[in-house]
Amino acid sequence: MKTSVYLLVVAGLCLGACQRQPEASRPVAATKRAQAAPAPAGVATSNKKAAPTEAAAQPAPALTPEMQAFLREHDLTEVWCTATAEGPAAYPNNGFFGPERYRIEMVFLEMHRDEQRPELMHVRGKSRYKKIITPFEGTLTISEIHDLKADPEILIREGNPAYSVVGRFELREDPTTKGAGVYRGQFGLDFQLDTDEGLVLVDSGEQLAARAAGTLFKGEWVSNKTGNRKPILWGQDFTAIGNEILEEFSVGMREVQINPKYAKLGWDSYWENDEWWVDAKVARL
Repeated sequence: MKTSVYLLVVAGLCLGACQRQPEASRPVAATKRAQAAPAPAGVATSNKKAAPTEAAAQPAPALTPEMQAFLREHDLTEVWCTATAEGPAAYPNNGFFGPERYRIEMVFLEMHRDEQRPELMHVRGKSRYKKIITPFEGTLTISEIHDLKADPEILIREGNPAYSVVGRFELREDPTTKGAGVYRGQFGLDFQLDTDEGLVLVDSGEQLAARAAGTLFKGEWVSNKTGNRKPILWGQDFTAIGNEILEEFSVGMREVQINPKYAKLGWDSYWENDEWWVDAKVARL
């Protein structure tokens, strides 16, 4: 049995990442899956169930030197792809907002590790909800790391270690925008260390922190003005969690499609190639 290592939970500012699409349209790197393997020597982990949405919101012990070294060696910002106009094709995370479960899109545009605290990642991005685009910035803070028992039927390389990561996020919308608020909650991430690809997302196995979505964020949005709270849930592969949220959300076997009856909740435009997060360029005379 390995011992638990808890990382410091902090909040700060700026920078981000993007999502995997349904199985038929994901990038190759995001669809590769991993195997279970022991942690590298000197890195203590936990064999508890990784449950980012259930962990207690309480201060964690200081990061151990071994875990600090692990996180400095392995930059977890690489697991999220960056959505920029100049970079490779990017696409947003999708999810469900409010009690009606209306579609929301989240794009992380920039991300970097804190120079002093490798468990802290500064992010910046944008959201789109009912055609309203809102900038945000904030932090992702790793709080726990667990060994991952990946599905042996989908191994890509024997002997490579795989992990589940749990943490907390705080994303603050631009306070000058109408109806601004703050997203807070917990995130889960499942990945494998791969000699060729670096860090590769895992979406099949036991006790996955991201519930087969690769990365998963769950929490609430709180209005700056009224204090009203609304539930929020989004992930890189939202189809992995969609049927848990809305009945018969996805239909089809080989090529997953979104049920047409949820078009009224914003899902009718999912397949449109709209890079809404890219700032419009001003024409020069």
